[in-house]
Amino acid sequence: MSEKPHHRDDEKTGGIQVIARAAKILNALGEQPGGMSLGEIAQAVDLPRSTVQRIVAALDATQWCVATAPAACALGQRCCV
Repeated sequence: MSEKPHHRDDEKTGGIQVIARAAKILNALGEQPGGMSLGEIAQAVDLPRSTVQRIVAALDATQWCVATAPAACALGQRCCV
């Protein structure tokens, strides 16, 4: 029974990557005040739609973006302060 070594650098890189991706999504939404579909966001930030959907769900839960229609969102209250 061998355990995979714990790599702290991998965790840091993964954490930084998701923050960078979230920032790219927020920047894309900031350029489109009317909001964007998940597909439009995915194209704008060059990420898979499933990744965008997961990040947008987390941003929505923390009010950084808000759902405007099924599969669409815009910047939320936290971005407008």
